[in-house]
Amino acid sequence: MIILYAGLVLFFAVHFFSTFRSRSPGEDIKARLGENKYMGLYSIVSAIGIGLIVWGYKQAGIGEQLVAPIADGRTISGVLMLFAFVLVVAAQMPAGYIKKLLRHPMLIGVCLWSISHLINGASYKHFLLFGSFLIYSVIDMLVASRRESATVTGTSPSVKYDVVAIVIGCITYTVVVLHVHDGISDLLVFW
Repeated sequence: MIILYAGLVLFFAVHFFSTFRSRSPGEDIKARLGENKYMGLYSIVSAIGIGLIVWGYKQAGIGEQLVAPIADGRTISGVLMLFAFVLVVAAQMPAGYIKKLLRHPMLIGVCLWSISHLINGASYKHFLLFGSFLIYSVIDMLVASRRESATVTGTSPSVKYDVVAIVIGCITYTVVVLHVHDGISDLLVFW
């Protein structure tokens, strides 16, 4: 579990730093370092954190189940995960209506991802992993909502970006279900 802890601490340290860093002119480290250097460091530290999280999660074993799965949890998870994939893709697109209305589609998608994994029963490592992502996403949404830069302003949303997000999100969801999780049975539970 030490590796999982280390990965979570590293990953969330850099993310919480970014969430709470000063954005005032002259004090913003991102502006002082430059966009490329800041994002390069941020990406490297995040990638190392994710690598440690994945490694530590696999090393941790199954563990004792602390919470039983809810009724129809797999079906509910399938629906939540489909929306999560669409929202994460929408966050990467120029402004569509999804991005404009939700303001933080990536963070909402991570919340849905976390919840969908916790409702199917959770061991300590599940609570640690998915719970920490859920808590971080909620905190980041609250903080980002207070910042003026969190809003999508000055752009007219386009439905074409929403369509692209839905199509790519659905395709990615299907690929993940078929090749990463329990195979086609998960997809059939949803459909």
